[in-house]
Amino acid sequence: MWQKRSSRGMCQEWQLYSELLITMAFSIFVVTGCGYMLTMMLDTPLMLSQKLGENALTFLI
Repeated sequence: MWQKRSSRGMCQEWQLYSELLITMAFSIFVVTGCGYMLTMMLDTPLMLSQKLGENALTFLI
């Protein structure tokens, strides 16, 4: 009887931990995804302005 109850408790605990891990992994994935998108969005204008600046410099010289 006691063994059965302990195994069930272990199963519930494991389920709880797995759910926690899944939610943590998902949140990390979302955060990194958003961060990557933001850096890409910020990088594109910077790269464009850099290219334009280089072109302007070469044109002036």
